[in-house]
Amino acid sequence: MGLHFIINGKEGAQDGEELSQGDFTNPLLFDGFYPAAGVTLYKGKTIFLRADEGEEYYLVQVEIRGANARKFYVANGVGSNYGMDYYGSSTNDSLNYGGIYYNRGGLLLGKVGDTNTPIKILALVNGNEDDSPDLTTKIYARSCYNGAS
Repeated sequence: MGLHFIINGKEGAQDGEELSQGDFTNPLLFDGFYPAAGVTLYKGKTIFLRADEGEEYYLVQVEIRGANARKFYVANGVGSNYGMDYYGSSTNDSLNYGGIYYNRGGLLLGKVGDTNTPIKILALVNGNEDDSPDLTTKIYARSCYNGAS
């Protein structure tokens, strides 16, 4: 039983590769950032959340946590699932990038089944930062209810 984050898949399919869970064998990478000092760059990626075959989860909370979590945003609407975002009241907590509205904090999905449900994530990097990889920030999913009686 469980929920799994997937990369290199297609929406509505059961394909792709599962992200590693803590051992960094298959992490989510936002590479190719080389901003000049004082410049901030953004890069978006779509990953997927999927339940084990035959399972459904309701009210699924997706969060990005860690020392650098404020460098990541999640899109506030996901396909026909219409996820709901929750975040602080600061104007720095949301932005429009490429016509998609992103928010810091997390995302609440109404239902996740055994096919890929898309989640859009936006990362930022500032040219004043060092170039070492961030190994502290992780993405989490949990459900309030899995439909079992």
